Amino acid sequence: MYGWEWGLFTVMMMYIPNIIASIFALNDKRSSEHSKKSWTFFFVIAPLVAGTFYWLGGYFTRVKERNKFSDLLEKANATAYYEPNVSRNKRVDDSTVEVASINLVSEKYVEGNSFEPLHPTQEKYRRLLEDISKAKKEINIQYFIIKDSLIWDAIKDALIIKIKEGVKVRLIIDQFGSFLTPTKAFADFIEAGGEFVEFNRFQVSGIRGDTNFRNHMKWVLIDGKIGYTGGANIGDEYAHLESKYGYWEDLHFRVQGPIVNQMSNQFRNMWYIETGEMIEVLTNSDIAGDEKARLIADYPHENETVFLNYLLRRIGTAKNKIRIVSPYLVMPSILINKFIEAAQKGVDIEIVIPGMADKPIALWVGVMQAELLTSYGIKVYRPNDIFVHSKVYTFDDEDVIIGTSNLDFRALYLHYEANIVIKSEKLNREMNRYIDNLIPHSKLVDRTVSSWGIGRRINWAFAKLISPML
Repeated sequence: MYGWEWGLFTVMMMYIPNIIASIFALNDKRSSEHSKKSWTFFFVIAPLVAGTFYWLGGYFTRVKERNKFSDLLEKANATAYYEPNVSRNKRVDDSTVEVASINLVSEKYVEGNSFEPLHPTQEKYRRLLEDISKAKKEINIQYFIIKDSLIWDAIKDALIIKIKEGVKVRLIIDQFGSFLTPTKAFADFIEAGGEFVEFNRFQVSGIRGDTNFRNHMKWVLIDGKIGYTGGANIGDEYAHLESKYGYWEDLHFRVQGPIVNQMSNQFRNMWYIETGEMIEVLTNSDIAGDEKARLIADYPHENETVFLNYLLRRIGTAKNKIRIVSPYLVMPSILINKFIEAAQKGVDIEIVIPGMADKPIALWVGVMQAELLTSYGIKVYRPNDIFVHSKVYTFDDEDVIIGTSNLDFRALYLHYEANIVIKSEKLNREMNRYIDNLIPHSKLVDRTVSSWGIGRRINWAFAKLISPML
């Protein structure tokens, strides 16, 4: 072959797989239009790198894993509730004009629940250890991150005591989130008889091609009666025993009532997805309070972007105010536009994001998105020298969302996430007081798009391109 023929052959070998990948990307029902455009751009300018990351990210495996998920629902007796006459594949895309009327896939609302905010997070660990000590039959745990730390040592020792008393203890950790935690940190737990699973383990041989799909939940379920959910993983920084990113601000919740059944079903699903074992979990019908709630779970192998669809609907129906706390503000265009529409209708919107960063590039994108939102009258606050890791959403004076989802692409499209929608004026007031206490220590973002120079506008264009990959 001549030199130019080898060159042409090389270029063809680089681009043909990426043309195929582009077709997959453009037809991916779960991805946003924003994400599709970004991936297609990178396929053109960096074919080898983009193609490799697209494959490792799991976008080619969704059909296979969807079949596994359908099998899960069948074996789990279809625990999720689907509104009648609604396609499971229905989703909102960037061209949708009206999203307030869309039907949603979710669990049913159940009454009789209580939700106790645990703040600061030392209180979470204190109450958790107390509840573990009282466990009688079963403890189910799943965490994105468990670090080899003093906090984990205390929890592990408490769990080992319960295992020796005959309590069944299951633990799921996300292998990527806990990648830096040495295996020896779990050795005593496993040796004592605890059941241990690393979720979506990355292996060089037999790469599964769904590396990007992480279990981002942070749950403990005790005897099917008590649940814990929120933003705090297990590590010393969450309890302020070390300070890597300034003061770590986080929030967790102690949950009781029939809603814990929905959390237990979700844990069962996650255990099955990773192990293929369908376990039985404890359930209860105890009335613990007067709050009405339902669980919204997101699975990346599903076409449905459930939590994003719920947010779009709820933002569209807000009457007076929306207040949110999120550690990241890396949103798809459809969500940015929905916030702007709500603000233009007169809804007062306040968002709190970190003043310090654990991921500088994500904060860089977040600040630019904040400046765009500020241009439309939306207030965005950044607490001084504080890394805010809480996830709280309040709407009007009526409801609250708590759980594990951030306002970023990973939470909305790529992670296994679970959030609880709570109809409670009382909890709404409590969470608004929590936000009120953050704002006096914060700087209001006051730069707007009108002040952007050419450099800032180029940065914004680049930020839009990379945001789906963060």
